[in-house]
Amino acid sequence: MSQKENLLFLRYNKKWLCGVHNDGKKIKCKEKGNALFLILIAVALFAALSYAVTQSGRSGGGVDKETLRIQASEFIQQISLMRTGVQRLYALNEVSQIHFNDAAANVAGTIYNPDETAGTGNIVGLFNTAETGLSFIAPNSAFVDDSFAALFYVFNAQLLENSVDLGTSLGDEFIFTTIKTLEGCQELNRGLYGDKTVGVMTISGTNTSDSDIVSAVGVFTSFGTLMNSWDVPRIPGCAETGVGSGSYYYIEDIKRN
Repeated sequence: MSQKENLLFLRYNKKWLCGVHNDGKKIKCKEKGNALFLILIAVALFAALSYAVTQSGRSGGGVDKETLRIQASEFIQQISLMRTGVQRLYALNEVSQIHFNDAAANVAGTIYNPDETAGTGNIVGLFNTAETGLSFIAPNSAFVDDSFAALFYVFNAQLLENSVDLGTSLGDEFIFTTIKTLEGCQELNRGLYGDKTVGVMTISGTNTSDSDIVSAVGVFTSFGTLMNSWDVPRIPGCAETGVGSGSYYYIEDIKRN
């Protein structure tokens, strides 16, 4: 409520309080010291209401911080569960390679080797519940841009962290997806590292790395090839795909070679 509105409110209520009530008794202002007190209370209440409405209007245009934090936390938990599932199966030496689908075990399935060649071996889909105990749950579409694919799984692209290969020059396995907003990207990094810094990643090389994708409704597809060199500021983490691009990828490494 503005100062002008406050003054008009005071004048109106002064007339009412100093006028004639329904019982016919005339009240003099000087005889009723609590009248001004009541007016001040009313003004304070209206001012508080006006402030609350203003603040609500300001925050109504986007996702509030608490909602964003919950979405980021849920997303990290989902990806971590997938990562743990893949690594557990590899650690048990039960399969030659995990594929990012719900296919049944196949002892003569296609293997995408770290050197970008192909072979055959024992494979299984990560989301084949009977084999792995996991089922696919799509990330929140309010947080992830799933207009093309909800998640990508890369089998053999070289993954670097700040231009340093933490494994060998051979290709690595990792998950990535597109995060809808800068704020979502910042919240992921804050949850992982305690700060919201969003760096810039570089994707280069040749278009020779194999990948699988899954849509928002759980349709699995062998996507084809992607660029084979990915240089990311922090792994796992979220980064912009180029200076000023406005596009943000979250990267989670699964298997380093």
